[in-house]
Formats: sequence, C-alpha cells, structure tokens
Amino acid sequence: MKSYIKKLGLHHSLKSIRFDLLRMKARIGLSSKYRRISRMTAIKKLHLGCGKRKVPGWLNMDITNSDLDIDFSEARLPFPDQSVKYIVSQHMIEHLYYYAEFIPLIDEMARVLEDNGEVWLSCPDLEKVVASYQNHKCKDLISDRLERFPNAFIPDPSQHFINILFHQEGSHKNLYDFDMLEYAAIKGGFLNVERVDEKEFLLNFPEFPKRGDDHQSIYVRISK
Repeated sequence: MKSYIKKLGLHHSLKSIRFDLLRMKARIGLSSKYRRISRMTAIKKLHLGCGKRKVPGWLNMDITNSDLDIDFSEARLPFPDQSVKYIVSQHMIEHLYYYAEFIPLIDEMARVLEDNGEVWLSCPDLEKVVASYQNHKCKDLISDRLERFPNAFIPDPSQHFINILFHQEGSHKNLYDFDMLEYAAIKGGFLNVERVDEKEFLLNFPEFPKRGDDHQSIYVRISK
C-alpha cells in the first residue's frame, strides 16, 4: 500500500494531512487543559519541540507523544506571565513560518519568561549552509552528517544536500542566521542575543543529550 501511495504521488499530501490532524488534536487537547495549566507555578523549565529526546526535570513539549502536546504554530504558551526560568528549543523553529509563527512565539517566550530567565535556541544555520554550498558543494556537511548518522541518505550530486536542509520533505519552513534570530528576539522585547555553541549549552544544561551538530547549526542565548 505504501509503495502504491508513493507511486500515485500522494505520500507528501498524506504526510501533510497527518501533521495537520496532529496539530488539531494538540490544539483541542490544550484547550481542555488550559485553565489547569495556566495556574501551575512550579513549571520553570520548558523544552520545546522535544521529539523523542525527553529530558528529565523539564516539561517536554511537542505536537504529539510529549508531556504536554502543543501546536507551536498557534504561538500560545499556556503559562502565566514571568513564570518560567529557562526555555530550550533545539531544531524546532525551522519548522515555523518566520513572520506568522516564529516571531509570535518569541513574543510568547518573552511574556512567560522571568526577568532573569534565558531562552536557548538552535537550528540549521543559513550562513553555514550557504557557505558550505559555495565553498565545498556541501561535501563537508555530508561528512558531518555521516559522522553522526552513518546510515543517513547521501544525495548525488553532493550540492543537492542543501535542498534537503532547506526543505526536509516540506517540513522545514525557514532556515535562520544570527541576524534573523536577533531581529525576532529584539522585536519580541528581548535585549540580549548572544551567539554560543553546543559546548556552552551543555555546560549549562548537561542533562541534555549531545547532538554534535555545531558544524551545521547555530546556537543562541537570549535574555531580557
């Protein structure tokens, strides 16, 4: 059946429909829990877009199979103002539209974050990806990918890898560089945006599993 669906060219449409159904389910579920969650004051650390990487001591949030299923494109965090100490998101924001979804979500992060709190974000780095394309036809990015995922799909020719990073079968909406992240953060009311790396991130939060993705990723620390 799967091969027949793919032959008909429907697999991408079905994937999109499934994702939209998960978004709807997350919104309905969140609405039913909103009043209870909004009164919670003990939640201090949010892990947005956790996927299968659930981290102990954090509220792990994603569209499905998480501690709290949520549709981040709705840009609503169900927590009181200035109630959260830390927000971490690794490789989730590239799945959001920049103006319609990401910038409103940054506004929500600023609302729920304490004055001395911090937001740590990472995602594929537009600057690094374009530089790799121009200088190495993405061969260095492919080598990095194979070191971390030996069974990863390898495109031919190598420069096609840039399309994989930009689109990821339609799930990536934008790649970001530092200026784009800084613009969104300042627009949301933050004052400090600092480029960091995974090593510094793990020094602050050693409970997170190592990704080893500095070669293709940008990490930033944001604060008020």
